[in-house]
Amino acid sequence: ETAYALEDRVGVQLGPVVVNSFDAAGLALVDPESIVIDDPESGPALRSAARFRRGRAADQATQVARLAAALPLPQVHLPALFTATLGPDDTTVLSRSLAAAEVWS
Repeated sequence: ETAYALEDRVGVQLGPVVVNSFDAAGLALVDPESIVIDDPESGPALRSAARFRRGRAADQATQVARLAAALPLPQVHLPALFTATLGPDDTTVLSRSLAAAEVWS
């Protein structure tokens, strides 16, 4: 609603929606139950982590699709970077993702 109000009332043309930390790789994870893990101590924790990541990625994809349906603007998906702090290599990855998006005019 806010996006439409900005366009209608203020005359601002909105740019693409930037989706930060999109976990496309999480969607591609194989079913954790189908993997053989020979370590009985770490196996359950690894399966649990994989289930969590797959579920989070699926939830994220659902919300991104909902956003696309409700707000028909181009989307730029920045990759998930699994790090506590961003370093120079991380900013290079993010800037290349932004530059590669075919939504800028």
